[in-house]
Amino acid sequence: SKLMPQMLNELKARLTANAIDTVLGQVQDKFWHFVSQPPVRIMEVPDEQDQEPVQMEAPRFMAVVWGSAQGGDGPTTIVQLDGQGNLKDLLTAAQLSANVPRTVNSGSREMPVFDPAADPKKSRDSHKIREKILEHKPNAILVATSAPQSKQLKDDMEKISQYTESDARFKDDLLPHLENKRVEVMWADDRVAALWANSDAAKAEFPDYSFLVRKAIGVGRMALDPLAIVAVLLGRKKEVLSLRMHELQDRLPSEQLVTRLEQTLITAVAQVGVDINAIAANPWRQAPLQFVPGLGPRKARQLLASIAANDNHIKTRMDLLKQDADNVFGASAPTDVAQMGRTVFHNSAPFIRVRRGEVAALQNEEEFDAVDDIRINPEEEAMLQIILDEAFPDMAEQGAVADVRTAMESPNNLLQLDLYAVADANHCLYKLQTWVDMMFEMLVPYGELRLHSAVPSDEDAFYLRHGETRESLKDGKLVEAKVVWVGDTEVKVVIQNNNMEAIIPQAFASSSSAGQKLNEIFKPGMVVPGRIRNNPETEEVYYDENQRRR
Repeated sequence: SKLMPQMLNELKARLTANAIDTVLGQVQDKFWHFVSQPPVRIMEVPDEQDQEPVQMEAPRFMAVVWGSAQGGDGPTTIVQLDGQGNLKDLLTAAQLSANVPRTVNSGSREMPVFDPAADPKKSRDSHKIREKILEHKPNAILVATSAPQSKQLKDDMEKISQYTESDARFKDDLLPHLENKRVEVMWADDRVAALWANSDAAKAEFPDYSFLVRKAIGVGRMALDPLAIVAVLLGRKKEVLSLRMHELQDRLPSEQLVTRLEQTLITAVAQVGVDINAIAANPWRQAPLQFVPGLGPRKARQLLASIAANDNHIKTRMDLLKQDADNVFGASAPTDVAQMGRTVFHNSAPFIRVRRGEVAALQNEEEFDAVDDIRINPEEEAMLQIILDEAFPDMAEQGAVADVRTAMESPNNLLQLDLYAVADANHCLYKLQTWVDMMFEMLVPYGELRLHSAVPSDEDAFYLRHGETRESLKDGKLVEAKVVWVGDTEVKVVIQNNNMEAIIPQAFASSSSAGQKLNEIFKPGMVVPGRIRNNPETEEVYYDENQRRR
């Protein structure tokens, strides 16, 4: 009799632990979607037709966030960021706020023209936006999936962009400065940006700006460097816990949840790397540094302080290594950039990138060694040089030294190399896997592992705007809706739990009322049960009142 309660308690504890571990794993998988989001890729169109498009290093984004302009909420807000993510300009658009009306046809029935700048209800703000486009020359306009009204807002921004191209100034003043030759308009998931806007970091950087301005800045910066924004949310206040990733998330032990999320972020940072000169020049990008393996908040702060004292950039990763390897990291005052002990350097150096990027290009066009932009530990230089010498024997015979950049420019030499034979000849077969990793890293340096699109599809945007998921709006789900309008062939309703508008086609009306007109079955203000029938691709949500008794 005493044993059974103990066994039941043990069973309950094990089942609970298993359940917690399962949900934690599912939350990690969902969080991985956010940390593995790549920057928005804007392709630079070359002037010569035989050249391949290349990805822009520092695209300029204009971000648009819908506002209701009611109850303390501001109007629709538009910000312009430069390629470094700095705020250059902002604009509020009261005419594109609240319930944004559809743009009226300012042309004829035969030749319709839906130009917001020609619509009296939108013309003032539309002209302002057009002028901002001509002035700042954004490569893309990002429309946040903030609310259902964002659909019409995106339509208007697309029309404004389209008709800007017909402006006489477009060809002379704008097109020559648009690397991608057009102003693209795309959706932007603003869930992380909304949390970032309420973070201490955002409020400290932009204390005099409203929540919508900070949110729009967050949307633009997410497009430039998503990891930098996500990492802020795992700071002191752990704002990331407000990011809805699972329906049972609130029942998880917060310490275990934070640990799992930090592990996920560390994995992502290790895969992507941290451009040390870029984050030194842009403080808003510094949050991921503390998640580099081997570092942490204290070491990251001291490292940044030492780089700031070194003209705010370094030339090679080896500059970070202390010559006195017995000293621990940070033991001396941060006056010298060499702040890492050997153990810390060994653990973290492969994930720190010293590269020619948009920031490095500002440093008097300095040359940077390609070996500092690959995930190969600088301490393995001797092993790396053996591979390079074997891959380029002609250079070795001529007394020249092959380097990583040579290998990148002539990858076939690496592909033809028999690594097993080379490792065996150098008595390093036990290091064969390391040699293979080195070769592939040179073939695809810091190969982009974040392969899914950073831009939500129209279907994804549909669910995001309404705060729903495919599961919550799946076909056949039973809900209640309030009738707002009754027509001859359909009824318009509002779903009670999310205020989403839907329609009941006559064919879906109750079979028990066959032969009756819709206005005889439904009255405005009625609440009726029914099941969802949806088509997100066309943004039509049908409400099947006919199946209410199933």
